[in-house]
Amino acid sequence: MRPSSLKEMNASLPQLQLTSLQRSCIALGGVSERLLSDRALGVRLHQLASRLPGPLPPDEEEAGSTLSIEEALPLTRGAVASLDFLCETRQLSSLGERVAGGLKSTLETLAGRLGQRLRSRTLHRFRGLYVIIDPLVTGGREPEQIAEQALEGGAAILQLRDKERDKGRSHPLAAAIKSMCDEKDALFIVNDHADLAAAVQAHGLHLGQDDLSVSDARRSLDAGQIVGRSNHLLEEAIESQAQGADYIAVGAMYPTTSKDQPIVGGVSLLRAVKESVDAPVAAIGGITQERVEEVARAGADAVCVISAVGLAANPRDAAEGMVEAMRRAGGRG
Repeated sequence: MRPSSLKEMNASLPQLQLTSLQRSCIALGGVSERLLSDRALGVRLHQLASRLPGPLPPDEEEAGSTLSIEEALPLTRGAVASLDFLCETRQLSSLGERVAGGLKSTLETLAGRLGQRLRSRTLHRFRGLYVIIDPLVTGGREPEQIAEQALEGGAAILQLRDKERDKGRSHPLAAAIKSMCDEKDALFIVNDHADLAAAVQAHGLHLGQDDLSVSDARRSLDAGQIVGRSNHLLEEAIESQAQGADYIAVGAMYPTTSKDQPIVGGVSLLRAVKESVDAPVAAIGGITQERVEEVARAGADAVCVISAVGLAANPRDAAEGMVEAMRRAGGRG
């Protein structure tokens, strides 16, 4: 390429970015009204785009009328990237720079709400028996075997909790369990490791009180991946929802040896949390088949177990018995 051609291309790049940004904003305005029923957000996007320097491109709202959430999210991210480029290279006037702040905030609001709508599809399936697969709690069997039998017994959610091994060894196990869950239309959650959850395209990530914040974890995840958080107190549960956790895990329900759980809140804590948060609630800690009905009647959307399935002589039968107990109690088994 001749030097003059390269200069011409570099000179036109800011205008291309600006046009792309404006087109995206107009299209996303239509998405906001159609998918989020928020006309005001769409109008604001259009108004801010029209205040950027240069003529506004032809109306792109019709293009936004056919976009899905999965298509709108990358378009939103692309618009933010164009905006960042224009600001970092100082291609905007002083007025444009002032508009850019409001436009970026509006685009981020749109992305957050689209992501929330996408995650709501996954949360619709968040119910029933939630089995935590821990390679140290298998009774000497392979964790894949426990996962397979738990799913055969009707588990709706599996979580991989691998605290001891490095992620290079955890990755093949996580990928294998994700594949099993996909075959059974079950959800797969990774404990602690946002990068591993992203790598295997898990349905979500589970965090403890001392792990990353929900917002920090989301930086490593796709917009549709849910984030849950463990809580031992009512105040913690309320704070987790305020952070944006998609589901709330609460416990311990009963004394347990599977995890270090110094606080046993019991079903009274579960009821208090259910009354105080809107997110789905999973109960955990010391839950056995004999205790499942009490927990389900107290309002748990999901019942988490570790050793009750992992150490059972027949994990499939143990899972099946718990699923049936939840159904008897009126829970979503």
